[in-house]
Amino acid sequence: MAFIPDAFDPPMSIAHAPFQLRVLAPALADLDYEAVVASTSRLKNIFGNNWPGDHFTFARNMSDLGMHERDFSERKAFAYSMLDQSGTKYLGCIYIDPLALERDEQTERYRAQVYFWLSCLHDELTSAQALSLLKRWFAQYWPFDEVIFPMFDSTAVTQSGAAR
Repeated sequence: MAFIPDAFDPPMSIAHAPFQLRVLAPALADLDYEAVVASTSRLKNIFGNNWPGDHFTFARNMSDLGMHERDFSERKAFAYSMLDQSGTKYLGCIYIDPLALERDEQTERYRAQVYFWLSCLHDELTSAQALSLLKRWFAQYWPFDEVIFPMFDSTAVTQSGAAR
């Protein structure tokens, strides 16, 4: 089963958000790398000690961004950069991946897990504000039957917008 329905076009904005979204891609490598390096300890708390590594390089960042861009275009996973409205401040990233659960393959349900991080370079947005915006965005605009934010809690957002 596909991660998302074939006819679905991933949204490229979040209404009323204090930031804009762009597909996480090599075109944003300079801003992304600066934010990643500045936020290393925060990122290790979210993703574990393997990323970013102690010797994380710009070349490795370019490779990672290329992978995210390919995954997006192939509809395997979706990663967005969050930038301020002017597009000059890199606020963080959003990663949307298939929810890896044992399940009956006959069930036609679309499930996702979402991680995000906010750069230590800018404080325009708090995690609580981002989480609230993202939960509404997924409930209103994405076709997922279930979305979880494992870095915060096990609360799932369903298609109807009700928490499980």
